[in-house]
Amino acid sequence: MKVKTELIFEDGDINLIKTILPKNPCTDCPAKGRCNGCYKHGEYAKAINPIKAANVLEYALMYNRAIEIEGFLEDLTKEKQKLVAELQNIGIEI
Repeated sequence: MKVKTELIFEDGDINLIKTILPKNPCTDCPAKGRCNGCYKHGEYAKAINPIKAANVLEYALMYNRAIEIEGFLEDLTKEKQKLVAELQNIGIEI
C-alpha cells in the first residue's frame, strides 16, 4: 500500500513560508523547562502566529534554515578564496 499526500498551498502561503523569521528566543533561554512566557517569547509567538495559523510553520522553518545555511556557505566560500589567494601568493597551490 502507498499513501499519497498532496499539499495545496492557498493564496499567500508561499509569501508566509518565505517570511524571514526572528530568532527563537527559547533556543538560548536559560529557563528552558521553567518557562513563564517572557516578553521575548511573546514577541516571537506574535511574529509566527500568522504562519502557524496557515499551517505552514514547518515549511517556513525549513526555508529560513536553508537561507541561513546559504549565508554560511557564502561566508565560507569567501574565506576559502581569500586563503587560497594568500597561499598562491607564496607559491603554494591547492
